Amino acid sequence: MTSQVMMWVEIFAVIVLLIPMIEDIRQYLLSHRISRFIILLEGAIICMLIVNIVYVAMQSPLQNPLRNPTGIRPFYEQMLGALKFVFYYASLYFFVCIVQVFIETKQRVNKLFNRIVLGICVVNTIFRFIVIAVGLYSSAPIDSSIHRFADVVGTVSTIAYVLILASMMWYHRSALSSHNVFVISSFVVLPLLFSVISSVWDIAALVQIAMAISMIIIHVSLFRESDDIVRMQEIELTRARIRVLRSQIGPHFLFNTLNAIYVLCEKDPVQAQQAVSDFSEFLRANLDVLENDARIPFAREMEHVEHYLSLEKMRFRGDLNIEKHLEEMNFVIPALTVQPIVENAVNHGIGRKKGGGTVTIRSEQDEEDFIVTISDDGVGFDTSILTDAVNPAGDEPEAMLRTRGDWMREPEDKKHRSIGLKNVRERIELMSDAKMIVDSVPGTGTIVTLRIPKKNNTMFG
Repeated sequence: MTSQVMMWVEIFAVIVLLIPMIEDIRQYLLSHRISRFIILLEGAIICMLIVNIVYVAMQSPLQNPLRNPTGIRPFYEQMLGALKFVFYYASLYFFVCIVQVFIETKQRVNKLFNRIVLGICVVNTIFRFIVIAVGLYSSAPIDSSIHRFADVVGTVSTIAYVLILASMMWYHRSALSSHNVFVISSFVVLPLLFSVISSVWDIAALVQIAMAISMIIIHVSLFRESDDIVRMQEIELTRARIRVLRSQIGPHFLFNTLNAIYVLCEKDPVQAQQAVSDFSEFLRANLDVLENDARIPFAREMEHVEHYLSLEKMRFRGDLNIEKHLEEMNFVIPALTVQPIVENAVNHGIGRKKGGGTVTIRSEQDEEDFIVTISDDGVGFDTSILTDAVNPAGDEPEAMLRTRGDWMREPEDKKHRSIGLKNVRERIELMSDAKMIVDSVPGTGTIVTLRIPKKNNTMFG
């Protein structure tokens, strides 16, 4: 009677778990940063519950010693029991992966813990099937020594798992908030508590129910934390937009551009008219970011880059060469992404090199990412300064000005020199889950690579 009641409780738990799982899948497909391990964990627990439901429904009366003197379980029942353990160990591994995702948001993870848990789960899964094979071959009854040994191994493995998880949390304690610790602990404490209750009152399936309850707690917690992250990201994006705008429309750039246009009005009115058009479009694109920071087609970002480079060529003349190899254009990118990097290459790379140099822009793709590369053969820099804190004010002094053919240097502040790159990195990570890789060698040049995931990145994104 008790087993039948628990079977209906498990059916209810499956239905309840399916609801958040479907929502998590939807969020994952929409690239809302739901870890795939959350979905895998929910799926493993649901499968474990379903297997147990089938096991109870098909449980043979031959297990009754009075009706089955041999005490040997039918093959299908032993296989269902083994499958239940397969999903059990899978859920343990996926949970450790979720903890790893928690930690990776704050610091680098020591993956040794993850590998040890994977080893424990794989070994135990293989061992369970070996026990079934040996038991069937030798016709061992349910209470035989080999089955008792398998239970002992499972218990020891579970204890080892708990100790490893606790060690992992302790090792990375600085990356886990008290809320994170509570959520993680629920997945261990509740099954252990229900296991004790199950052994005292002989109620089966309580451990699986406890894991299902813990999964609900994790789901609710993740969505609450996700809402907080979204709000913080919106605040950070607003700050980043303001910093980008202030760094791009600096007083020195405005002064130099207007001064160059003033000179052209007398010498070359047609070119002056084109310069005014480029300057107007450049300002328009920068100011649009304050009102709308949506992702734009890469082609439109390149138009903005063209307007900027047209203005800079008035200053640098033949000392600034531009090469473009655009093999892929069919993707979207946050506005003011490529242009700040190009500006950094012009001002801090080519602008500091005697005789000028070349800025090269490439776009291509591989199986997973769209790749944009901006390289220059300028003076390069020490990339360690990128780890410095971003200047909250967003002020970046122009390091090199060119007026009437003369070079003029302003005092250089290393902490402010990389403000443009930091702003770009922050925005592409928040908006496109993209990566920026900076490789620079002093005296040789700089290469900045943007890797934008293809997932959910279309011209309609």
